[in-house]
Amino acid sequence: MSTTDKPLRRQLGAPRRVRSLAMAAGAADGRSLTETVAAVHEQTGAMVMADCSTLDEGIAAVAAGADLVGTTLAGYTSYTSKQPGPDLDLVAQLATAIDVPVIAEGRIHTPAQAAQALRAGAWAVVVGTAITHPTTITGWFASAMADAR
Repeated sequence: MSTTDKPLRRQLGAPRRVRSLAMAAGAADGRSLTETVAAVHEQTGAMVMADCSTLDEGIAAVAAGADLVGTTLAGYTSYTSKQPGPDLDLVAQLATAIDVPVIAEGRIHTPAQAAQALRAGAWAVVVGTAITHPTTITGWFASAMADAR
């Protein structure tokens, strides 16, 4: 590894662990997003998934060379509002506006929501908390049952 590889490796971790690149004005080592995406492609051969919160971020990610765009950050930034379910409008907007796969991610709690994301144009759906966090899942059931009484 050359000295120029060290900042990128420190920022992104080992090449096999490269999964996504969050939208940012520039990389931690001073590289632009375009330069960082190109370096990931060149140095690791890995695909780059840009976690985005808005349509503009998704468009910018594709312009920078991202291979996939996820809705992961929708509702989790200071300038987007959190919805109780997935941001299906953003999924649909991205699917129409960009020419790379859109990954629906974020607050997908039911099989019906996963299906809605596919119908909205998602290429794939990531389900996290709804299948990996028993405390949260139990809370959903307890809340629904309490509301039913």
